[in-house]
Amino acid sequence: VEAAGARIWHLSTGSAVRAGRELHRIIRRVSPRVVHAHNSWAMLVSAVAFPFHRSPVRMIATRHGEWLPKSSLGRIWYRWACSRFDVIASVSHASAASAIAAGMVPPHKSAVVQNGILLPPKRLGPRPAGTPDEATLLYVGRLEPIKGVDVLLRAVAILSQTRPRIRLVVVGDGSQRRHLITLADSLGISGRVSFEGAVLDVYPFLLRATIGVLPSHSEGQSITLIEMMAAGVPVVATAVGGTPELIEHGTSGLLVPPKDSASLATAIEHTLRDPEGAVRRAEHAQERVSLSFSATSMWNTYLEVYRGSIARSHQGVYP
Repeated sequence: VEAAGARIWHLSTGSAVRAGRELHRIIRRVSPRVVHAHNSWAMLVSAVAFPFHRSPVRMIATRHGEWLPKSSLGRIWYRWACSRFDVIASVSHASAASAIAAGMVPPHKSAVVQNGILLPPKRLGPRPAGTPDEATLLYVGRLEPIKGVDVLLRAVAILSQTRPRIRLVVVGDGSQRRHLITLADSLGISGRVSFEGAVLDVYPFLLRATIGVLPSHSEGQSITLIEMMAAGVPVVATAVGGTPELIEHGTSGLLVPPKDSASLATAIEHTLRDPEGAVRRAEHAQERVSLSFSATSMWNTYLEVYRGSIARSHQGVYP
């Protein structure tokens, strides 16, 4: 980002008030046309920067997940922070709808801007999902309870009873790493699971994957799934949040209920037993990503949000 000419300031951490004051000074000095905050902490800091009057710039926020505060105090500050913004974008229609239904985001301020990725420089052809005796499953993401990696490990334990050479590659890190390593050992599959830790480039892992799996309990809209689909990897994921907006069940991948190891194992087994069907779904997934989930598509939509917000402010729609 710096190489592209962007200037970077580091705000204080731990105190939203201190960070908000610092941001206020930066905005006054730089005079941007748009301030774009990502997720709840940045939303709070941006709101604190201009707590009592509207800033001279347009205030845009993006919610990247489905998280909403559960405590009374949390709901109060979140609703207040949202009130300071001109537009609250969500990465999926499901995420936007949940925020509106909870009374956190006014419908007239809500927008949907789906995630997008830089497409691979060379498009890979979808490859058959495994061989009769060998397959590599790939998970990429944080190792946190909400991601459901424990459910995936139990699914691998089920599959290993009939597929002795199946293996799982886990890319990512988090608070559950030690617990998950212990769980794999207790399930008798530690020799089938490799924990690779956090990496900067997942592409080499995508090249070796037979099936990409995302067993999350909640998702806004997964970049991981988009990357897997773009690389031609057949995917199996849980039908939560914005994932059904990304994967058409039976057409561009397979969807299963969350927290259900048996259903997850069945979907993976079905993918392995029907390689031709897996290739067809992977081909459709690649087309879907190139048409609707590219970085260019995402950026063009954000430009529309920016320009629309600026135009409405010129028309006096915003106080």
